[in-house]
Amino acid sequence: MNLRTGLGRYVPRDNVELTTNALTLHDLGELIRRAGLRSGFIVETQFSVPRGESGKNVRKVDFVWLDESRPQKPVVAFELEGRDVYPQSLKNDVSRLRASDAKLKVLALYQVDHDRTMMGSPPYGCAPKAWVKRHVGAAKIVVFLDEELMAKDGIERVVTEARELAPRR
Repeated sequence: MNLRTGLGRYVPRDNVELTTNALTLHDLGELIRRAGLRSGFIVETQFSVPRGESGKNVRKVDFVWLDESRPQKPVVAFELEGRDVYPQSLKNDVSRLRASDAKLKVLALYQVDHDRTMMGSPPYGCAPKAWVKRHVGAAKIVVFLDEELMAKDGIERVVTEARELAPRR
């Protein structure tokens, strides 16, 4: 089965066209899950990380890919957000991704809301990836739009990098 089978291609609400290859939160997570499993990683959702400077009780990264040789330390950590994510949410994402100690930290943006409509755009006419970069600052986090991960060789580029970063056996 193709990694992308059954994902996206929503019937839009109110005949408002959706961006090609745009996904919901659920489908973006499913793409990440499938790609990790197919690549031989252990996929875990809601991966617990140490409490950070924020002191919040709930400290969980949305998805991680773990290598079986070191199943407690993520090779890749993913946080998923809507493309119009609030700055405070991004600050929390950065904190959790750092605390995960993953070799590759990814923030993936989805564009289709739960009701099959396009999510809002960031304020001030800012493009979604530029908006995220503005708020994550110098953090070493890779940002992808859902449509980039759905494109030919999109999620596969993440897999390739993850394999290169995984511990050698």
